[in-house]
Amino acid sequence: MKALSKFLVLILTLGVLAYVFQNMIFHVKALNVSVLQSHGVPDAILKQVEKKAKQVVSDLKGKPLLKVPLKQVRETLEKDSKIHKVFIRRRFPSELDIIVEPQKYMALILPFPQGKFYPLTEEAKVLSPLGIGELMSLPVLRGKIFIKSFDVRRKALNLLKSLPEEGPLSQQTVSEVWYSKSKGFSLYISRVTVRVELGEGNFAKKIQRVNRAVRYLNESELKDKVIDARFLNKVVIKVKTKI
Repeated sequence: MKALSKFLVLILTLGVLAYVFQNMIFHVKALNVSVLQSHGVPDAILKQVEKKAKQVVSDLKGKPLLKVPLKQVRETLEKDSKIHKVFIRRRFPSELDIIVEPQKYMALILPFPQGKFYPLTEEAKVLSPLGIGELMSLPVLRGKIFIKSFDVRRKALNLLKSLPEEGPLSQQTVSEVWYSKSKGFSLYISRVTVRVELGEGNFAKKIQRVNRAVRYLNESELKDKVIDARFLNKVVIKVKTKI
């Protein structure tokens, strides 16, 4: 009987201690919210993301640290279209670290002339149109086909990812992307009057040949240049000479 009594006392003591630890000692006193910098995302959007995160977690202050539903808080934040991922961790004795990764935008879609710009994510998802001060320096996909067709958006992303970081035709120089069923994808290079027709696939190999052609054209006195690289083994250059 004595052994049983000691065992029951031990269980009761452990239960009381567990309750005290969970509900009376470790309470949330500090909420450390940080937003990771994302290339090309304007400050206006980063501030919106930070404000949203602080609003969602504000009610957690004063609650028992061990009872904070981390998964639920993370899922609530990740429902916001401007947020890609959220990382939350407890920092004993009384802090929560909330690290927010903003959505990474790959391009902007302009379905109609003089219309609104819709950001496109890495997963080919189209988000709500951007407001004043939210626009960013990204390639523009022109035409409503990019809104309607997931397959065309996915191919456009594959094309953009095939571009090198530097060079005449690169991630830094492409200003617009167009698509038609007859010619496939066409690109416009910023600061020069060059249109590049790439067709439907094999983008990496075609881009290598196009870069050699663009270097030559940049040194010439030619204008209204069209580089047709839809073929597998050749590049056709169409130009108008100055009169």
